[in-house]
Amino acid sequence: MGNSILDEELKQGMLKDELDDDLVINDILNGNKQQFKILMQRYDKKLYIHLKRRFFFSPEDMDDIMQDAFIRSYKSLRTFKKGRSFYPWLVKIAENVCKDYLKKKSNRKRLEELYPPRDNISERNELNDEILGLETITEAIKKLPQNQREVLILRAEGYSYAEISEKLDVPQGTVMSRLNRARISLQEKLAYLKMQVGEK
Repeated sequence: MGNSILDEELKQGMLKDELDDDLVINDILNGNKQQFKILMQRYDKKLYIHLKRRFFFSPEDMDDIMQDAFIRSYKSLRTFKKGRSFYPWLVKIAENVCKDYLKKKSNRKRLEELYPPRDNISERNELNDEILGLETITEAIKKLPQNQREVLILRAEGYSYAEISEKLDVPQGTVMSRLNRARISLQEKLAYLKMQVGEK
């Protein structure tokens, strides 16, 4: 395989920072995949600062997000329209990665809120969230007594115990008691459903 145009430019002494994004992208699409590192090095710090300021992720989360953002942008590189600025396109992809990440965290938080504490159940009864899914959980919630169902849903929506107490006009202790009973009942229903799924 012959040298690419980009390789020739580098041989002539042009610095990587001086190379046009379109030239780099064209070289990548022509098979010189390692040149994607030029784009990563060029925009890594700038993109990191932008996402950190907007989404306030932890450093650990940011590491995963940055990696996913560059992987997704690399896989989508053929959709990039030449002549446009690369960085705004990269930012849009990275922000979508962040939104997807937030959505997953939100779903996980909701699942954890709906499930009772796992340290009170045996290992063989732990639920497989991927098998059951939110749709099955919703169906199980519908089968709970109304007074348990309403506190469980309100708590999952982010209401505090005090706010639920005021909203339902019941003592806070009653709210906590109903929530605990709802979680135990829900766990039993979902454990049964998981057992049925496993038998199929």
